[in-house]
Amino acid sequence: MASGKPGAVQVMLIPGPDEEIETVRFIYESFAHHAKSEREIASYLNDKGLFTDLGRPRSRATVQQILINEKYAGNNVWNRCSCKLKSHRVYNPPEHWVRHDKAFDSIVDDETFQAAQKIINDRAENYSAEELLDLLRGLLEKHGYLSGIIIDELEFGPSSSAYGIGSIH
Repeated sequence: MASGKPGAVQVMLIPGPDEEIETVRFIYESFAHHAKSEREIASYLNDKGLFTDLGRPRSRATVQQILINEKYAGNNVWNRCSCKLKSHRVYNPPEHWVRHDKAFDSIVDDETFQAAQKIINDRAENYSAEELLDLLRGLLEKHGYLSGIIIDELEFGPSSSAYGIGSIH
């Protein structure tokens, strides 16, 4: 990234502390290969005192957010959403995303990452577009607003990633 110009900033991404890396690997292994739910994984980690990076207890949503994040497979994705000053956030369709696959060393192997994505995507395929919208309407009515965390806290619903452009069938 360095431009060769004096004062240029170079950013280097490195894996986090070993305990955090092992926790992420445990989450993926438990979910993809041992059929543990996000809530079961969160409860187990909380019981062991392995809280989030902010020191908070884990929830179904915090585990779900790890499971859908491509950075753990070594991919860097930009432009998923954009926001101009004083305007609402806009979620861009996948064809407008900027990707760099294998931008850095992965924490989770490809097989495990893909197995987790398949489980998550298969859940979403059990819903029609109307059913997905009904779930969102119910959450909006209950909470007054929507967020990825609120969607991911829904025990038996699809993850927030199911609502991406082009993923509703």
